[in-house]
Order: sequence, then C-alpha cells, then structure tokens
Amino acid sequence: MTQRRLGHSADRLETHIILIAGNTTADFYDPVTEIINRTVSISAPRFYFSSTTIEVNATMNVLLSGGIAIDTGTTYLPTLDVYNNEIKTFNLTRMSFARYYHTVTLLPNGNVIIAGGSPVRPTILDTLEMYNSSSNTFMNLTARMSSIRYYHTATYIASIQSILFAGGSSTTSNSLNTYDLFNITTLKFVRNGTMLQSRTAHTATLLNNGQVLLVGNDPESKTPELFDPTTFTFRWAANQSVARGYHTATLLGNSGQVLICGGDASSVTLNSCEIYYP
Repeated sequence: MTQRRLGHSADRLETHIILIAGNTTADFYDPVTEIINRTVSISAPRFYFSSTTIEVNATMNVLLSGGIAIDTGTTYLPTLDVYNNEIKTFNLTRMSFARYYHTVTLLPNGNVIIAGGSPVRPTILDTLEMYNSSSNTFMNLTARMSSIRYYHTATYIASIQSILFAGGSSTTSNSLNTYDLFNITTLKFVRNGTMLQSRTAHTATLLNNGQVLLVGNDPESKTPELFDPTTFTFRWAANQSVARGYHTATLLGNSGQVLICGGDASSVTLNSCEIYYP
C-alpha cells in the first residue's frame, strides 16, 4: 500500500479494482496485476470506520462512515465520505451523530441504515438514521433499538425484509444477549428478544439457507448459534475448534460454508482458521 493503515477497509469497486481506504488516502488495487494503479485523498483522516458499496445510477460507489480522526485518539467522526466512481473523488457529508463501532447496512433500494455506535466516550447510542444515496441526504428515524449498542452486528434478511441487530455492548465492559428485528418497509422494529448467549465483537453471517450464523464473543467463545427467520428462534450450532472474538467470517459462495479466521483468545492473537459446514 502507499501508506500505513489500520482500522481500514477493502471493498470491491469493479471486477478488477479493490478500493483500500483509510488514514488519509485510498488505493486502487488490481488483484490480477497485483499493482496499485492509483491513489486519491479521502476528505478527512479516518480510522476504525464502517464501509459499504452502493450502486448509484449504475455506478458502484463506496461509503465510509464514522470512525475516529486519529488512530490512537478519541475524536469520533460525525461525517460520511462517499467515493463517487464516476467523477473519481470523495465527497463529505454530515451524519446526525458521530458514530464509532456502529453498523452500516445496505438496503435493496440503495439506501443505508446506520445504527448504534458511540458518539463520545462513554455514551452509546440506540438511534438509527437512514442515508438516501440518490439525494445524498440523511433522515433520522424515530424507531430505536431496545438497548443502546456498539460492537454489535446488523444482518439484512431478505426473506423477512428485516435487519437483525444482535448483541454488542451497552457499556465499555459488558456484552448483550439481546436482539432487535427492524422491518425496512415500515421502518419500525417488529420483534426483540434474547439470544442463547451474550455476544460482542462477534460475527453474523447470512447463510445460503436464509439463516444467520453468529460466532464468537468478548471474552472469546466457541459456542456459535443460528437464527432461523422462519420461526424467529435461536439454536446452537456445532462448536468451534477454537474460542474466538474479533475474528472474520466469510461465506464461501454456493457451498454455503463459512471460513472463520483469526481473532483473539485470552489476549492472544490467533493465526488459525476453521470452516463451518451447514
């Protein structure tokens, strides 16, 4: 890369272009030639933010939201930076709140739901706002999660047109065992309840069968669970080989398998991976 980065993002912008963004710049990496073709400045320094790709007028853009301004600092950002792939620049706009360790969920209509996170220590939010990618504007939503949350997950489940907000923390030291279901048509919460265990710094992966696999916790856990949207219930999945938190989980295409890698266990950074077979 052209500069050192942590708490950064990597999003596929085109078939052979990966946008690697964070710190003060974004690199355009071609995985075929293994070359960085171009580097542009982002609108403001940004670390530990959330990102997603958005298609606007048949052009794939990348959205960077929230995070912190200095990698070791506590200045949380209230801004959103959108890379416009048509004019090849970033454009800055302002969210309703600063947010750190929040979630960003892309909807089928191109809008984005931004939820939870922390605007400033030790405050944690239960609020949601919606970004309209066509008009580049934000709308505060009246619906609120059943608990303040950050370090949580947000998974869009098409079969029930709802976002599953799961776990997270409501203080700097606890993890939550609660969930909320948010309907994207009515923009209201339609259900909430408890999971089988508390989870924060975990992953939530939508499987090919429509269920959601939740893995990990802080402190680390090796007991994953599955959410079934047809019954709105949770059940235990097969135990992991290694207890983890702060890991990654990647769905492996049509096989439906999930690759789970790295993470933390008892303050030791892991180098192992394992595969979940549905």
